[in-house]
Amino acid sequence: MQEEYCKLLNVSRNTYYVHKRENRPIVSLIEKYFSKDDLGEFLETGSVSKYDIQTSPKIKKLEDIINIELINRIERLEQQVKELQK
Repeated sequence: MQEEYCKLLNVSRNTYYVHKRENRPIVSLIEKYFSKDDLGEFLETGSVSKYDIQTSPKIKKLEDIINIELINRIERLEQQVKELQK
């Protein structure tokens, strides 16, 4: 993880250890929320797919559920309009 941190922040290994020793919040943030693979992916591609809203499986599933619910509501409203027109 130290190597990825250094590449990400463009700092030397010595600076990384200074940050760590001084308990700088950025070190805690990166270590708590990102894995070595996450940082590697970001450095390689410019994004972390598991945090990308458009590719997150949880977001995609939620989006599908919302779309189905919206379609059902529209169909119910159309049915109510037809009944009122009679």
